[in-house]
Amino acid sequence: YSFRAFFATAVIGVVMLYVMRWVIDLVIIRGHTVRSIQESNNVAAAALLSSLMIMAAMPVASVVANVL
Repeated sequence: YSFRAFFATAVIGVVMLYVMRWVIDLVIIRGHTVRSIQESNNVAAAALLSSLMIMAAMPVASVVANVL
């Protein structure tokens, strides 16, 4: 495979992770930011956010692996 295909796939993967993070912040963790979660030591919200990010990364990684 060419470097262009690898670069395009990597860029799409990173963009998809940012989009998923935005959707998670918009839909699930309303009214809170990562900063407010950290400052209030809200362990439940931090655990939810981290598990959702892992769940969002798994399909992105699968697509990247299938393309490459």
